[in-house]
Amino acid sequence: MSSIYTLGIDVGSTASKCIMLKDGKEIVAKSLIDVGAGTSGPSAPSRRCLRRREWPERT
Repeated sequence: MSSIYTLGIDVGSTASKCIMLKDGKEIVAKSLIDVGAGTSGPSAPSRRCLRRREWPERT
């Protein structure tokens, strides 16, 4: 059975955060960037979160 990954992003005025869950339970990646919604907005924490995750090979 395939796993379902969920990416959550919180963009605030002073920091942007991202978390990735596997099957809604297990934290597999997270990041915190000390910048708000400025020019990078959600892209910086989401890119960092996605890079930290080791993806399984497709079969």
